Amino acid sequence: MKIINALSMGIILLLSATAHSQDQSNISKPSAIDKKYIALTFDDGPQAPATPALLDVLKKYDAKATFFVLGSAIVGNAPILRRMMAEGHTIGNHTLTHSRLTDLEAEKVRSEITTVNALMLKATGKVPEVFRPPYGVHNDNVVDAARANGLAIILWNKNPDDSNFFSTASVISDRIIAGAQDGDIVFLHDTSQRSVEATEMTIRNLSEKGFVFVTVENLIKRRGSLVAGQIYKTGNTD
Repeated sequence: MKIINALSMGIILLLSATAHSQDQSNISKPSAIDKKYIALTFDDGPQAPATPALLDVLKKYDAKATFFVLGSAIVGNAPILRRMMAEGHTIGNHTLTHSRLTDLEAEKVRSEITTVNALMLKATGKVPEVFRPPYGVHNDNVVDAARANGLAIILWNKNPDDSNFFSTASVISDRIIAGAQDGDIVFLHDTSQRSVEATEMTIRNLSEKGFVFVTVENLIKRRGSLVAGQIYKTGNTD
């Protein structure tokens, strides 16, 4: 009888341990499906000291971003561009002179874009996959030129107005954080210290809420394809 009781007790303990183990296995960390992805994009650089300071912030939090650079700023800044790429960021085309492309003839539009691709190839060994027209304005000539150069057109759905001198870092950050959603593309500039500070505030806050900061190419490719000449305002392409 004692042997039977001992065996019964052993079986009960084994079943209890197994159930506990199964309960623990069901307590999992958030999966990739639970995460929310967001792309910070920066226009009009590179500019020192803002761009290097911004890269320091992104590196500190292991956040990735996309920089839409001006052709006029590429010459002399190849080391900054190479640092961007080495640290996992991507670089987009933002035209040579930041002209309003809808005011230009088709040939001039093409020149504004192709010249930057050539400068990027010389400075980094690569050409961009993405393009942002200055001011976000576009027409058929712009779309055709982007497509001919293999560039997807990236706009945005979040504009915190960081280029406004009266926008403080905290106000800029609050505008990004308010209503932040998976797939957001945020329009910023790497041209001022307030944008650098706002970026750090934003990353710190949204990281705690499960957001992951990725390049805009990564954001779009998570749910679809990056197609030359196609216009994207968010990463939610489905």
